[in-house]
Amino acid sequence: MKTKLPELKSFLPPALSKFGDKLYAVPMWVEVPIDTTIEDIRKVWKKVEPKPSPGMYCSNEEFEQWQNGNWKPQTKVSNSITEKIKSSNGKSTYTVSYDNGNWNCECIGFSYRRTCKHVKEVQSNHKMI
Repeated sequence: MKTKLPELKSFLPPALSKFGDKLYAVPMWVEVPIDTTIEDIRKVWKKVEPKPSPGMYCSNEEFEQWQNGNWKPQTKVSNSITEKIKSSNGKSTYTVSYDNGNWNCECIGFSYRRTCKHVKEVQSNHKMI
């Protein structure tokens, strides 16, 4: 590659994607010369910290904290969680668990859909969604 590439900033590692006769450095989606290699891209890539946006990577509260300069990225995630969650009618209680990336709930809905409102409640309680 002979053309000088601009510095490419992203919190994700770069890759190349070809569409038709054009080549792009992603995730920045910067068009680069067709003979550019991934090694060329890695030389100009600079890793940056992610910037939150409401509803995408963080809550509205966390976004406001970031705007005010008070936001700190979550650095520790628990490997396991177990919580008892009441059913919507309050007559039953379900055990929701999380272990090394796998969710489980005792409710019938989870057995069909592999997700349920009880799991979402625990994820919300732990700021995982």
